[in-house]
Amino acid sequence: MVKDMRTWIDQLQQLGELVCINDEVEIGDIGAFCYHSRERALLFENIKGYGRWKALAQAPASMRHMALALGVSGDQLIQHVASCVGKSLLGLKEVYDAPCKERVFKGNSINLTSMPVHKHNEQDGGLYIGAGLAIVKDPETGIQNLAFHRMMLKGEGKTGFRMAPRHTWRVYKKYAEQGMPMPTAVVIGHHPALYLAAAITGSPDMCELELAGSLMGRPLEVVKAETTDLMVPAYSEMVIEGRVMPGITEEEGPFGEYTGCYSAGKSQSQVFEVDVITMRNDAIYKICQSGTCSEAAIYHWLPISVVLYNRMIGVGGGIQVHNIRALPGSMCYVTQVTPSYEGHAKTALLAALSSENDMPKFIIAVDKDIDIYDLEDVFWALSTRVDPSKDIIVLPNVRIHHYDPMLIKYSKDYQEVKWPLMSVGCKMAIDATSPVVDTSKRKRFEKVLPASLKNESIIKLIKGF
Repeated sequence: MVKDMRTWIDQLQQLGELVCINDEVEIGDIGAFCYHSRERALLFENIKGYGRWKALAQAPASMRHMALALGVSGDQLIQHVASCVGKSLLGLKEVYDAPCKERVFKGNSINLTSMPVHKHNEQDGGLYIGAGLAIVKDPETGIQNLAFHRMMLKGEGKTGFRMAPRHTWRVYKKYAEQGMPMPTAVVIGHHPALYLAAAITGSPDMCELELAGSLMGRPLEVVKAETTDLMVPAYSEMVIEGRVMPGITEEEGPFGEYTGCYSAGKSQSQVFEVDVITMRNDAIYKICQSGTCSEAAIYHWLPISVVLYNRMIGVGGGIQVHNIRALPGSMCYVTQVTPSYEGHAKTALLAALSSENDMPKFIIAVDKDIDIYDLEDVFWALSTRVDPSKDIIVLPNVRIHHYDPMLIKYSKDYQEVKWPLMSVGCKMAIDATSPVVDTSKRKRFEKVLPASLKNESIIKLIKGF
């Protein structure tokens, strides 16, 4: 069976994980709805001033939702995604009759402002398409790249197109050096696996569309775009085709990021000009809310967690890494491990902090008996299993992420001066695991637990109160 946004909505609805909002909603209130809905997805069915448009948001609303979408348990999510990235990818399946082409808009019929594009956070510089996945093709290798790029609405047929110095930027530079616009197709609305694939940074020769198929367990169906030779997901809700113009920039931002801060401020970014829009007859708009604990944050937490997992399992000595999670702000991570010898957990934490992703600033290791999704349990481990003089490692003057709001220094007159894009700061590792070798010492760190703790009849009785 094809997996797309429609099948995902059906799955959420069957599991009681979707809230359908039939009452009229102001477009300016959508961000607040998303902020408050951190466990269930939202389907807006009546957005004031936007006619027939429906919009899906917070889908996934949590890592639990992402596990549901990929058909795995929550404690196997990281390992599952890591295995999909690490193995041979499934190829693409080309089709010629695609739902995403049921309606075609060209010329004067193009109007991005008719879609329910919203202002994510109160200090944002404008309305943003947050769920747009940009497809571009390397003119030298022919390999397609799929990635998130925030798009600030600038008119009926134009948006901003912000690029970090990664794969899409490298492709853009190849076109710009020849004075040519970069053909681009922006997908809005598909299965969460496609969004996750777009968020994973692999090697330049990896096609994220193929990765999406591997995550879904079947080749992704694609169709040729209307105006270019780009291949786009056939079961998308809509595809916006156009060009990123060479050498043209306009002011963009600020934008409330997944870190929960306004990290980047205003800046000059490239411009995307629309040539054609194709969509389903009853297309549903996709919202990917930005901010802390939002859907956008999930697409950062999971790929970063996979990177850290891979780094830690590569540490010699057979350390077991059971699970890992991100905390709000995307810079702190907690990992559940079983070390084989003293100092093993610290070695794994240092490997994680020196990974190819510079977002993690704090990482905490706990034993398998600690529930990393229960912060009371995590802080209990910090309180009882950490000797600050031995178990906390601070690494000064190392590279950290440029979205870290701590990357600010103050001049004598207290004017803020931002540091360069790639700058230095501090990182910290905390080993909150029990002693490994000395079993007599380990006994001191065992939890105090009541008898009959796992008695099912007691659990059912308490839950019934």
